[in-house]
Formats: sequence, C-alpha cells, structure tokens
Amino acid sequence: MRTARAMLLGATALAFLVSDAMAGDPKWRQVAELQTGGEAKEVTLTGVPIERIMIRCVDGSVIINTVVVRVGEAKKSITVARRIPVHEQHVIELNERQSATGLRISDAARGRYEVFVDP
Repeated sequence: MRTARAMLLGATALAFLVSDAMAGDPKWRQVAELQTGGEAKEVTLTGVPIERIMIRCVDGSVIINTVVVRVGEAKKSITVARRIPVHEQHVIELNERQSATGLRISDAARGRYEVFVDP
C-alpha cells in the first residue's frame, strides 16, 4: 500500500513538473488567462507565425470545445472537445505555421485556463 501510494505521489509530482516545464519553455508565449463560461473568448494576436497552441488549466476543470484560428479574414475551426483537469494542458498542432491575428475559444465547465502559443 505504501509503495503504491509513493508511486502515485511520484507520478503526480512528475506530471506537475513536466507541465510547469512546458509552460515555462522559452518558446511558449502566454497570450491570455481566461475564465470559462459565457460567450466564446476572443484572444488578439499580433500576426506572428505560430505552429501550436497550448491550453493549460490552472483552476477547476476546463472543457475546450473549439478553437478558431484567425489569419486576417480567413478562419480555421479546430474541434477540440476535450476536458482538461487542473495542472494539465492540451497542445493543438496547426500542421503548418500560421500568421494568426486572433483566436476564438469556445469553452465550458468551471475553471480558469492559460493560453500559450509557440511562435
């Protein structure tokens, strides 16, 4: 029992460290901290090319339904449909660099999350 508990605590600590290391990675740039609920959230970006978007739950639990990437007038909708527990993150690969001018994030549940981009 004691060994299983120690392994669980060790795995939890490792997951937390990996999560913090990814969010603290110098190539990731935080662009927003948002509260779930209400209408979809708009995040303005500068048009810097990005390859990935990371959403990290910092409080409660977050459900990300869709992320719309705006490149000027063009829009690309990405279905995420994922619950993210506290201290965990989800990375969205764009498959090619996009000079994104904004994101529109549709969310649910009760929590707070940070949005990072990988320029």
